[in-house]
Amino acid sequence: MYKLLIVDDEQLERRALRQIIQQNLTLIEVVGEARNGTEAVELAVTVKPDIILMDIKMPEKSGVEASEEIRNLLPKSKIIILSAYDHFDYARAAVKFSATEYLLKPVRPQLLLKTLNSIIETLEEEKRREEEEELLRRQLTTFLPAIKNGFLLDLIYGEISDIHEIKKKAEFLKLKVVPATVFLIDISDIDKKNAQISEVKRQFLRQQIITRLEEKIEGTLVTVAFLGNHRFALLYGNEELPEFVKEADLALAEKIMDILSRTYSIYVAVGIGKRYPSIMEISQSYIEAERALICKKGNINQIIHVTDISEDRPTLFFSAFEKKQLMKAIFDHEKQEAINKMKGFFAQGQNYSSLTEMKLFLLQFFLSDVDERLSRGFSNKMENLQQIVQLAECDSIEELERLTLKQIDVIFEEMHQMKDFFNRKLINKALNYIHENLEKNLTLEEVANLIYLSPYYFSRQFKIMTKMNFIRYVTNVRIEKSKELLSKTDWNITKIALKTGFQNANYFCKVFKKITGYTPGDWRIKNGLK
Repeated sequence: MYKLLIVDDEQLERRALRQIIQQNLTLIEVVGEARNGTEAVELAVTVKPDIILMDIKMPEKSGVEASEEIRNLLPKSKIIILSAYDHFDYARAAVKFSATEYLLKPVRPQLLLKTLNSIIETLEEEKRREEEEELLRRQLTTFLPAIKNGFLLDLIYGEISDIHEIKKKAEFLKLKVVPATVFLIDISDIDKKNAQISEVKRQFLRQQIITRLEEKIEGTLVTVAFLGNHRFALLYGNEELPEFVKEADLALAEKIMDILSRTYSIYVAVGIGKRYPSIMEISQSYIEAERALICKKGNINQIIHVTDISEDRPTLFFSAFEKKQLMKAIFDHEKQEAINKMKGFFAQGQNYSSLTEMKLFLLQFFLSDVDERLSRGFSNKMENLQQIVQLAECDSIEELERLTLKQIDVIFEEMHQMKDFFNRKLINKALNYIHENLEKNLTLEEVANLIYLSPYYFSRQFKIMTKMNFIRYVTNVRIEKSKELLSKTDWNITKIALKTGFQNANYFCKVFKKITGYTPGDWRIKNGLK
């Protein structure tokens, strides 16, 4: 319901306008009448009308003066100027304060109703746009931690090579771009303390750890990313300490360890890389921190700085970035890419210190893969786990490579079988909900929550399955349902619009004609009731 204020110094004119509106427009409520411009301003502030019918020539304060004041106070209100004078000066004044319409008195009822219906359409469109923007704001707030985490992962894995892109994304996330050190934090002990908690609580705990570190540590740049497998990367930069100072880094690592071990009663290991002059070199600091952390010994609190590692110790031959790329290839169903990545692993691994370390890496990788697939709804076949365990029994790199590539085949076969079934099951549930609830104000966020998917992921899968976006699909379903009702019932257009989820009959008619090429009335004559 939209609120309308009538402003005219003639009582009969006000009464006539009210009667025309009340008898013909159910979506408009006349909330007040004013006799002059002064009353109009006072009443407008009180009732906050969506639409104002404003006589331009009145005593005390003219319609032009009142409209200018109201426009400043209520910029969204639509003002229709009524004037008995077809005069250029009045028209120019109306343009000055952005009047929505300019009508000559006496106003013909048909023209007034047409004008008001047009304004209702505009208000409906503005309302939908505001709702969409609000939804985007809420989604952005929800997704912001994930967006930030993704940016930080791209940064430390060296996936962004353009400094301007880094600065642009950092500015959006309100992060300072300064030389930084990577502190790689391992808290693998935390799972023993929280073995029984749900995945939702586990994710909340991860975010709590990130927030606590970012709040407790001071610096120009203090930001934390979750890397998976109980690991976090803290990027630290301080404009007051731009150069690499090992003692300062060790002191900060002590603080990190103290915050986490005291708060969560866990063991914490911290690997530290060096600081480099450019943020573009942050990936090098991360590689060093990872190299340092591989030297950790058991479950004890410990800090390892990369400069404390012997230069002749073998470096990590398969980085976290490469592991991430391999996992991505698997879940993007790029089998050949995954095979090539794994063959690259074995080619590099020939020079590694031992077969045992290669087996440990592969066991960890495939078990992480199983955990990830379970979280996405894929089955847990015992034979898969048994094949993974067989890797530990290999006596040579050649045998290990053969079994590993076989396991890649097994993974892709299962995912091929499960992917379509899994996605179709969820999307079909969403489609059924849409068809059964057309009268509601359906939103992508609401339907995504119904099937426990993020709006972003649901939107992407929905488009893959239906070949169109959510809004277009819902609109098409509503129009198809309205065709059925037009053909099989004698309901009026307003009732059909409401039954198919359109709150405004005029907007329904506009959309119907845009999609079908006919007005609802013409469609009914052509295909149904006469």
